[in-house]
Amino acid sequence: TADARGEAVLTAVDQLLLAGDLVGARARRPAVEALPDSPRRSFLRGRLAYVLGPRPEARALLERAWTEATGDDPPGHPTSDALGRPGAGRTGDGGDSDVRPAATTPADAGGTADPGGPVPEPADPVLAGRIAALLATVAVDRADGAQGALWARRSMELAGGAAADCNDGHMLAMARALQNRVADGIAELDAALADPPSQPAAVSDLRLGRGVLRLWAHDLRGGAEDLKACLGAWGAGGSLVNRETARFYLAEL
Repeated sequence: TADARGEAVLTAVDQLLLAGDLVGARARRPAVEALPDSPRRSFLRGRLAYVLGPRPEARALLERAWTEATGDDPPGHPTSDALGRPGAGRTGDGGDSDVRPAATTPADAGGTADPGGPVPEPADPVLAGRIAALLATVAVDRADGAQGALWARRSMELAGGAAADCNDGHMLAMARALQNRVADGIAELDAALADPPSQPAAVSDLRLGRGVLRLWAHDLRGGAEDLKACLGAWGAGGSLVNRETARFYLAEL
């Protein structure tokens, strides 16, 4: 059926991105654009925009995916301003886009806005968690620690470690560092690791985040211990990124 073929396309692109096969993902991008709207399609459109460009569109696409997946508007970003008219002018690489850059907020400038609120209960919490994790990445990229921490925590609460391929633990650490709250970040990651998730990639992601913060807190032994643990994480989504990031930081010791 058409629905089954569409799901197969989305699964294939998702797996290609996880494997780092950007050539294969780019080749199938037009097929993703041609599919009907869905939360998963919007998530992958956002991920493709983040990885392959145009990166400024990634935030609005991911915010759309969040709203579609949860029925909840992204905190501090009115959907009508961020997304434009849904479904218009779909495009692959290089064409006109239906996505407008997301609206800015006080948190964009200094990371001081209070973007809290209850965590929704989506039908697919793992997908919602992956969306939140990538929104944390986008926030960290623009040096917005408050939003980065919010989205990373939402991802961890929703997905319970199943979104580790999108590096929510590492992004929580980076967001806390941007807020100059390294000790708070270490404490949050300590708590998460005290009752560790069952997925090895999720444990690796949490230890990567804590290891980097420990280095920056001058706990070189503890940081090295966490980072070395990431080197043994093989065969799971996100583990390649964790491993190579850990190697980068260990090279500084």
